[in-house]
Amino acid sequence: MSDVKVKSKQIEDLYFDKAFQNLIKSTERFNMFRVMGVDKKERPHSEILSYFLDPGNNHSLEKRFLKKFLVLLKNKEGISFNDYLNMIKENLRAVETEKYLGLNNIIDLFIEFNSLVIGIENKVDAGESKDQLKQYQQILKEKYKGKNKLIVFLTPSGRDPDSSDSEIGVKIISISYEDIKNICEEIKENAHDNIRMFLDNFIIHLEEDIMGSSNEINQICRKIHENHPEAYRYLVEHHQTIINDKIIRLFEKLKEEINEIPEPGLIINEFGVEEISKDLIRTEIRIRNEEWPEGFFIIIYKHSKFGIYPCVIEEVLNDKLKKLINDIFDTEVKGLPAPYKKNKFYFTSDYVNSTASYRAIKEDGDYITEKDIKEAKKRMLEIYKSINSDLLEINKRL
Repeated sequence: MSDVKVKSKQIEDLYFDKAFQNLIKSTERFNMFRVMGVDKKERPHSEILSYFLDPGNNHSLEKRFLKKFLVLLKNKEGISFNDYLNMIKENLRAVETEKYLGLNNIIDLFIEFNSLVIGIENKVDAGESKDQLKQYQQILKEKYKGKNKLIVFLTPSGRDPDSSDSEIGVKIISISYEDIKNICEEIKENAHDNIRMFLDNFIIHLEEDIMGSSNEINQICRKIHENHPEAYRYLVEHHQTIINDKIIRLFEKLKEEINEIPEPGLIINEFGVEEISKDLIRTEIRIRNEEWPEGFFIIIYKHSKFGIYPCVIEEVLNDKLKKLINDIFDTEVKGLPAPYKKNKFYFTSDYVNSTASYRAIKEDGDYITEKDIKEAKKRMLEIYKSINSDLLEINKRL
């Protein structure tokens, strides 16, 4: 039997293996957070934590979640036993998401007691900005004098932050989403049916989307590997190639759909695929109007993320053009820190939402779907219609 036939037979045996079929069922189970498209977004996770941490909300859990959370902080030596007892007795003054601390610093979650403030920085699928945690330490120290202060750094793995300064005197402790999952497991049994159902779904989501995979799935994978090691290896070796092929097909489809849009002058200026590394490709579509000034585009891209933004190439930005952009768009041209494309700038306007959350359609660009492609087309049209007339006006004045 030829080598190709041997490999084909091994993969076929793997597919029909009972353990592999169980894996398919496990990974296809309902996940409401994926359905809503918020499985990798930080804000919804912060809102969920805020909801359960506040005893005044209508979850009927009273202080159970809050107490378990404070026990976790005590066990991690973030607060003392006396602090813990005081927090249980005290009334909670506030639980806020996206708390503005001043100096353009916003922390994801903020808990305030009479004698203690806790800032929670939540990193689901992102890194930190330069000295981010150190700045939080300094601000809390200056703003909440006379209170105990603590920063909690929440990540999927429970890693330590990149920046901190113990000399500032504001303690930072690291916790993981597994810690949060364990709290949910402990409190759900005494919850009302609808809350327990939500917590069950939240736990599934944390296991599958945030923590990596559940113990059940890990055990199934181990069993598959034991029974079919060669076929397992073939799938792993070809995984990224299959992903890349799918991405290129979806971008080809998007390109065709954009070409069919009945907008006068709308063209695809460039479509390209670039191999950044063995496991990463950058795919990009540049869209513009034929009558726009040279160097202006709307870019739909897939790199580590999948997203869209309007931009202008640095080389065309003479003083006259910069002034026209500032006058007509009432904005400054802002640099886009992109490691592989350093000569691009994006521009913002009152009409275009150019925040990072709007630009990024999907945090993990490898797993885009037809739904994400439709969203990209929709946002492209929104951006195009909001800037087209102004760019045409700029072109007239050049």
